[in-house]
Amino acid sequence: MLGWFINLHCLWKEKFVTEFIFLLFVTSLPSSPLFYI
Repeated sequence: MLGWFINLHCLWKEKFVTEFIFLLFVTSLPSSPLFYI
């Protein structure tokens, strides 16, 4: 049970870090990628 919780926490943290890096990447661009969609 505890191992499952730790795995879930690690997955959530990875997802959060990935989204944070993506957000930094998007905001560092001169124009938002949403414009091209």
